Amino acid sequence: MAYRFYGSEDASVTDRTGRTPCAYYDLVSKAWCAETCAPRMRDRWTPENRTLGQCSITAFLMQDVFGGEVRGVPLGDGNYHCFNVVGDCVFDLTSEQFGEAKLCYENCPVQDRAVHFQKAEKHARYRLLRARLAAALDAQDNATLIDHWSRAFSETAGETPAAADVPDWKTIAPSEKLFRAAASLGGCQRALDYGCGSAWAAIIAAKSGCPDVTAADAAPGAITAAKARAALYGVQNCVHPVCVALNWLETIPANTYDGLICSNVLDVVPSQTATDMLRAFAKITTPDATVVIGLNFYLSPEAAAQRGVTLADGSRLYQNGVLRLVSRTDEAWAAQFAPYFTVERLEHFAWPGEPRETRRLFYLRKGKRKG
Repeated sequence: MAYRFYGSEDASVTDRTGRTPCAYYDLVSKAWCAETCAPRMRDRWTPENRTLGQCSITAFLMQDVFGGEVRGVPLGDGNYHCFNVVGDCVFDLTSEQFGEAKLCYENCPVQDRAVHFQKAEKHARYRLLRARLAAALDAQDNATLIDHWSRAFSETAGETPAAADVPDWKTIAPSEKLFRAAASLGGCQRALDYGCGSAWAAIIAAKSGCPDVTAADAAPGAITAAKARAALYGVQNCVHPVCVALNWLETIPANTYDGLICSNVLDVVPSQTATDMLRAFAKITTPDATVVIGLNFYLSPEAAAQRGVTLADGSRLYQNGVLRLVSRTDEAWAAQFAPYFTVERLEHFAWPGEPRETRRLFYLRKGKRKG
């Protein structure tokens, strides 16, 4: 894509996820709207001229992302057109509103956000744009995740072992504690394995006695693998793999499932997506449902630094542009569950080869803790 905003050719600065100003231009372009436009220009704002009246709030938002300074081009009417300076990188995401006119970006005064945000309406527009950008970032992270995991499972979907080489179903979970967690759904009548991947948990639940297990995943490659494994273990009549959209949970009637397992999903998706999932889990499960949430280990910013990696915003780990972890403590996760579930118990486990049990299994019950 050819970008037309000022500085796009040399806008090589990156945030902690590897995104450049060009990447943010794509995202914020979806976030600009009439409500984020300066009121004095709002009657002239159109989707075709979407940068109009967006300069200061966009520049301060990019300062949040990249640091540096916000500077202003004097416009002659007492106002300034804001842009970003990050080291030697100068860029102006909203320059297109001036058409062919050339602005002078040299020796421009630094702009103070405290002064700009003395105007309540401008601060409100900034907060709205920030929220809309956050939603666009979440949507992009989710799309990237789905593509990543679909390709990962597609690469192994065709690897069907000979019958004599099929592992015993009691050994397909990554750990004994995970096996017991999945097997605990065996007494359920209708269970959901959400973010099923290869459906190991759904298969164990079915083998343990559950007659109806939905294995749901947003990654098409995962569902291909899930169907193959369900047939391999002879539970294709009990395990029902389904490729779902991100809003699929919202379409499920209340009290549909009396068992639910969600392993290694909630802490590898954006925080708002995880909250939306938990809210939906609470709706679609019965009052006495068995609910198990599997999570990765907690990675502190200090521990991340020792590994040579950086956590964006102190919690999000990206690898090659893919969100791989949203790291929270046990207590933080318990607090996130609290509006919807009570934590009955917490177990720690390890994957093969790991020296310590630091991964988490939360066993939940529907409803808030009393007292």
